[in-house]
Amino acid sequence: MSAITLKKMINTYGMLLILVLLFLSLSVTIDGFLSSRTIFSIIEQVSMFGIIAIGVTLAIITRD
Repeated sequence: MSAITLKKMINTYGMLLILVLLFLSLSVTIDGFLSSRTIFSIIEQVSMFGIIAIGVTLAIITRD
């Protein structure tokens, strides 16, 4: 794999890779982190930011 392709992949999927690595490391180190209750709690807390991000994206797209 060339350096340009690797750099492009890191730019594209870097944040997702960091999120997966963080989730895996916390799952190994903290007992009970991989439970469904914890996962639903994380999704519930992040959903507010997702809704706000959708609204901001629509505002940016429709600016005149």
